[in-house]
Amino acid sequence: MLDFQERAAIIVAVSDVLARLTHAADLGTLEEYAALLTEDFVWEMPDMPVVGLPAQVRRGREGAVIGARERRDAAIQGPGTGTFHVITNISVMPGRNESTATTYWHFYTGAGGDPALRAQGIYRDRFVLVDGEWLIARRQLVRP
Repeated sequence: MLDFQERAAIIVAVSDVLARLTHAADLGTLEEYAALLTEDFVWEMPDMPVVGLPAQVRRGREGAVIGARERRDAAIQGPGTGTFHVITNISVMPGRNESTATTYWHFYTGAGGDPALRAQGIYRDRFVLVDGEWLIARRQLVRP
């Protein structure tokens, strides 16, 4: 059983990884993005026609990077696209070597001009402790 300080430290660390992944997806490099994922990372997303993305499953860190690169190449997200993810209502269930989090996400276009909410949903993430660092091992995007 985790004591209060251990729980708090894990909640802060996992929340920080969530924020850093969001920043890397919107403004950072693909290397920064990849550094937050396990080698065997799994990404699951339902069909998102409002932003032009079909349902998909990406396996492995490299598979996730390929997906991120495709979204950048299509100007759906990433530096210079005027798009931003906003995450809220983060709920972390901490564990010693594995933790989970449920997070609301909002996806905006038109940053710097006339921002508009284009999509929203829930991230369900599983984190594992790897060499003293929390990394995301699985991400499921769920529409409300």
